[in-house]
Amino acid sequence: MFRKRSFFCLSLVIILVLLFQADPISAQTRLRILHVNDFHGYAEPHTPAGIKEKIGGAAYLAARIDALRKENNGNALLLSAGDMIQGHPWANFNEGRAVIELMNAMKFDAMVLGNHEFDFGGKVLEQRIREAKFPVLAANVDGVAGLKPYVIREVGGLRVGLLGIISEQTPELTHPKNVEGIMFLPSDLTVRKYLPELRKKADIIILITHIGYGEDRLLAGKSKGVTAIIGGHSHTKVTGPQVIDGTIILHAWEHGKSVGILDIEIDNGKIISLRGTLEDIKPTGPYRADVASIVSVYEDRLDKAMNMVIGKTGVDLDGRHVRWRETNLGNFIADAMRKNANAEVAFINGGSIRAGIAAGTITIRDIYTVLPFTGYSVVMELRSDEIRTALEHSLAGGEEGSGGFLQVSGMKIDYNPGAAVGSRVKGITVNGAPLDRARKYTVVTSDFLAAGGDGYSFLKAIRQNRVHGQGKDIRDLVMDNIKAQREICPQIEGRMNQQTP
Repeated sequence: MFRKRSFFCLSLVIILVLLFQADPISAQTRLRILHVNDFHGYAEPHTPAGIKEKIGGAAYLAARIDALRKENNGNALLLSAGDMIQGHPWANFNEGRAVIELMNAMKFDAMVLGNHEFDFGGKVLEQRIREAKFPVLAANVDGVAGLKPYVIREVGGLRVGLLGIISEQTPELTHPKNVEGIMFLPSDLTVRKYLPELRKKADIIILITHIGYGEDRLLAGKSKGVTAIIGGHSHTKVTGPQVIDGTIILHAWEHGKSVGILDIEIDNGKIISLRGTLEDIKPTGPYRADVASIVSVYEDRLDKAMNMVIGKTGVDLDGRHVRWRETNLGNFIADAMRKNANAEVAFINGGSIRAGIAAGTITIRDIYTVLPFTGYSVVMELRSDEIRTALEHSLAGGEEGSGGFLQVSGMKIDYNPGAAVGSRVKGITVNGAPLDRARKYTVVTSDFLAAGGDGYSFLKAIRQNRVHGQGKDIRDLVMDNIKAQREICPQIEGRMNQQTP
């Protein structure tokens, strides 16, 4: 009996010694990170401008992600770099609930908030966070229930620290009422705060950010010891990822049109290689039937309301260049606002116009795709110098495709894009007459801009004292205008005249 017990104890000791001698990541290991960003509710395959065939589709994306996981023996994480729940009518119609259901079915491991996650308001966002079966991250946000600054995921014996960072400019990128009581802290300071804590808990650290590719490059230089930055916000297609101070930066384009793949090779606890690729998603081959069913259920609900034809257009309506120059679609929307408000001038930020419409019939769905953000017209009284200030701000970031670039009605502007910021406007006429410095003008704009959105903070103070009233939902007044005309054919009219430097 004694010998049997001794043999058992000796055997147990040998087994335990062997177990404790084994380092869980001492052997060569490959971790795979799969990532998407700026999905914006594009669940169905679609044909973007400049592409001749359909691309994307959540059911096909889900199937490809499953295959990529399987290729790496399940040692994979699926991450989102934000702006998932808002943008396309498929998502907007249910305030993003459908997207969270998709993400749950696809088994996302973590997501960082994007600025557009706030577009339905704080309470709706908190409800979406509660519905998510994965952690929602934003270390530099204070005031949203359910958010986590970071999470540690163990994959193949490797502890992966995931830290979320959102743009600190978010209060300017959504309606101010949507972020009341919420604080957004500087990205670099927040990363610096959490890195020491993460280094103690994780073998590698990955930042999931929604600050844009340019800001990610700056952040990489300030974040020593970070393995990778998985980013979004700028809709950048990073086919050849950059490595800055040892940190690889990856973005996966937009709208579920591609999936990013980062393979990390680890040997004896050390990273020996990083390889980032981007794979386009096409609506061919395998697809996930359960995901297709989710898409179909919400699509059917949307179809009943959205497929009604309200008119037609004789020309393509350009929603692609609204952040850089005058477009016929921008003209039409601004004209509809001015007519509805009986104002002298109208302007709307190009960033609120998110798509164009091909020549042919126009449906309610088209208008919701063009104008996905809920917003109302606001009539204000502005002095001539305040109009000039608004136009200078509009042109300040025009070469970068700023969302604050204005589409206008009732006025014409001569400008020099090569002049110094703040002195680019060279001439302004309102309804054919030079801008009169001695008088005020009635101007209709969106409640987003009137509340200081897109950097028009000076309008917020004016709104408190010189608002003539709040008008209709901008989508509704645009649709009313189309219905009244039956067929529209807006043109470029020289409202924004670029002078040669």
